[in-house]
Amino acid sequence: MPMPGRQYTSENYRFGFNGQEKDDEIAGQGNNYTAEFWQYDSCLGRRWNLDPKPNTSISSYGVFANNPILFNDPFGDTTSYYNIKDGSLLGIINNPGSMRNVKITTERYTVATTAATSDPEHQFYGYLGDQTKAQGLVNDMEWNAKRDELITGNNNLIAFETGNYALDFTGKVITREELNGRTSGGQPLATIGKMHLQTIFDDGSRLTVESFNFSSGHFGNGPLPNYTSTVQNGYQVGLDGKARPIWALVTPESGMRLNSGALGWKLRLPVYRGIRGGLLIHPDCNTRGTAGCIGIRENDATLIKLGNFFDNYIRVQQRTLIIFHHIPNNPNYGNSGNGINTGKE
Repeated sequence: MPMPGRQYTSENYRFGFNGQEKDDEIAGQGNNYTAEFWQYDSCLGRRWNLDPKPNTSISSYGVFANNPILFNDPFGDTTSYYNIKDGSLLGIINNPGSMRNVKITTERYTVATTAATSDPEHQFYGYLGDQTKAQGLVNDMEWNAKRDELITGNNNLIAFETGNYALDFTGKVITREELNGRTSGGQPLATIGKMHLQTIFDDGSRLTVESFNFSSGHFGNGPLPNYTSTVQNGYQVGLDGKARPIWALVTPESGMRLNSGALGWKLRLPVYRGIRGGLLIHPDCNTRGTAGCIGIRENDATLIKLGNFFDNYIRVQQRTLIIFHHIPNNPNYGNSGNGINTGKE
């Protein structure tokens, strides 16, 4: 739903969210969109018609794999295929139904699409411009791969999304001088890098769908320590014994506001080893650095999309977000500012 002060529209341009054509006559400005194979209600994040190709882990009215913030599907009909070995993109097939990501072997994808493209006698020849044939090709390729897994016992032929997500961090340790030019205050070290949002497949593998710039420390007790954790909707009891909400779509705290000064958001992370709390993920749009949180440094549009994703995934869908935070040589400061792990990762 459009939010005051966070939207822009023009009557001279008929396209809007996700590249779809606006249909303002139905429910007002920015509340409904139309595509070739569906009618999309942006307030609900749902299609009006049943998905002709349902996914057992997602509602039959779901779209964009329940991630309209991250995925673009202007026709309502996209399946992206990735190499099951290294995650590289193999190609996209415009078949009817909600957006999907599928991992499959390069050989199977290449053989199936090459035959359907080059052989006029092939049953799915012309699938690039024919939705029915595209769906037939998708069904045939995926069914054959799953069948062969069952017959051979080789479970590395195809993998499907589970609807669950993880955050994986990559980066490095830097000095506070390198971070923001300061020579005193807080701790001497900080971390910077990328936060990768990853979709999880039924074979346990992950695929990065979007990455965000982050920094952590040097203020307060320094950068976020290394650990693997999970985040679920609800409340978390801090070191002071107080229960606080895990997720907040909006917060007035000055260090978490957007570049424009608009209200920001925050996601609370688990206490580290029972000795360090107050750990968050939030926008970082002022002086570079945080007091131990993960500060996301992006433009406002990206920050709003990421906040909306967290809200939809954690609060609305009630799903679990897995956190993999392991930065090489991280000092792993505790609340005293002293390193907890003498052996750095």
